[in-house]
Amino acid sequence: MCCCIPPIPIASEDQLHEKPKITYILLAAETSVLLFNNILTALNGLEIVPGNLNEWIFQHLGYIPNERYPWTFFTYSLLHDGWFHLLGNLLFLWIFGSFLEQRLGPRRYLFLIILGSVFSCVGHDLAINTLGTGQTITIPLVGASGFISAILGAFVVLLPTAKFRCFYFILFDWGIVKLPAIVYIPIFVFWGDLFALAYHGADTAVAHGAHLGGAFWGILFGIFIRYTPKTQKAVDREVQKQDEEGQALARLAHENFRQALDMKATDAALSLIREGEKLGRPLPLTLADRVRLAMLLEENGETFLAAQTYRSLMAGDLNHDQRLEIGLRLAKILLVYERNLEATKTLLRTLYKEYQTDPRLPEIQKLVDQVKETERNLFKRPR
Repeated sequence: MCCCIPPIPIASEDQLHEKPKITYILLAAETSVLLFNNILTALNGLEIVPGNLNEWIFQHLGYIPNERYPWTFFTYSLLHDGWFHLLGNLLFLWIFGSFLEQRLGPRRYLFLIILGSVFSCVGHDLAINTLGTGQTITIPLVGASGFISAILGAFVVLLPTAKFRCFYFILFDWGIVKLPAIVYIPIFVFWGDLFALAYHGADTAVAHGAHLGGAFWGILFGIFIRYTPKTQKAVDREVQKQDEEGQALARLAHENFRQALDMKATDAALSLIREGEKLGRPLPLTLADRVRLAMLLEENGETFLAAQTYRSLMAGDLNHDQRLEIGLRLAKILLVYERNLEATKTLLRTLYKEYQTDPRLPEIQKLVDQVKETERNLFKRPR
């Protein structure tokens, strides 16, 4: 007999650099609740606790569409109806949640999860009211997959190129395949929910509407985070971490830095940065400050320092357009001034994959052609 299953993520190609504390807490909480329910079931078998206690928990802590108790918008996500249900959710929570928490930080990550649970309930309600027959309106919704779908939605926006090793089984063949998040999550997760909801409706054992509701919130949240640059408020928050005397010095240094940029005095601007680092009071620079400094360095012919700054920016939190502009500038320096063809090709290959539908794709292609021309010239015989 032959069959197939969608690819299952089993590991990430990247390394964690920070402990995902919120993810650890969620993993422990989800497991503890199901273990507690199993203990109650065992005690019920020994006639130590009432037989309907577990049922009471699901009825009062699970989300029931025709009752909508306020607390159940959150508590339902801690309940699971079995170990397979739990382990599947924990797998996705660990593999995707841990890296997203590292990207967002614990506070924003927790905010995403809390509202993900709420949006999941809203999606479930919409699905059963529009595509259901009313059979599931009194059945408790349980499971963490709602807020996990929110994690996946944010992940595909914020970390689209992150790659995962996935186990696949198709017909008589199986093995491991590497897939980026931008391919795996929409095709094998969200599309599966859309297809199941359209084909089977909402009266199924799996709450596909809840998954899509959570995913919708996650995508919105991811877009907001990705395309909202640091503001002056972010600078002020960093300044407030210093003592009162340090605050005044930091603000003065930051004002002097911006004046240096206005005068195109890159040496003075760099001197202020180094002095702040030496004193243990680094300048609280905005993203715009760093981009402006890098461009001025390039304009003044200080291409080595400009390239260093561009590399630092590329590794940071840029939006879609900023990343392309910085990437193109860095590629030009690597090609024209540093003559580093391998580094240029690696960068252009990455940009080409990420911006295939962007109107500025011809600019990337032009640099690719310049690289090819440079390589041909290297091997031309002198006449």
